[in-house]
Amino acid sequence: MINATAENVWTSLKAFGGNEKFNPLVTSSRLEREGVVVGCKRVCYVSVDGGKTESETIEVLTSLNEDDRTMAYRVLSAPNTPFEGLVNNVNVRQGEGADRCIVEFTGSFEVEDEKSKSEMTKILQNAYGGILNGLKKMHET
Repeated sequence: MINATAENVWTSLKAFGGNEKFNPLVTSSRLEREGVVVGCKRVCYVSVDGGKTESETIEVLTSLNEDDRTMAYRVLSAPNTPFEGLVNNVNVRQGEGADRCIVEFTGSFEVEDEKSKSEMTKILQNAYGGILNGLKKMHET
């Protein structure tokens, strides 16, 4: 739960660029072209080891629904991270009261074995938790 309107939080997420403002793993990002439409690509510089190394990841927006406040994007390239091939789904919905919203992140990915699946699930839970905390800091002023 975030103490902010769903529309304000959705505006931050659907911008697709600038996610370094709320994602602690991202040090900087940029869109490859102007305009956020399905098919546009985002380049993020990501550090998963506390800033020791930085990797360039490329993500593509695969769906965007303004009415439902949902979007999905696929990680096309993510060297030195476990995220390559990951599909992230994002949903922002109104919570109880005008100034509360719920943000849901889900990820789908393929791994070779149960141990890898368990490890990736834990990594994603931590990553999504960091994003949610970043959105709270950004919007709960």
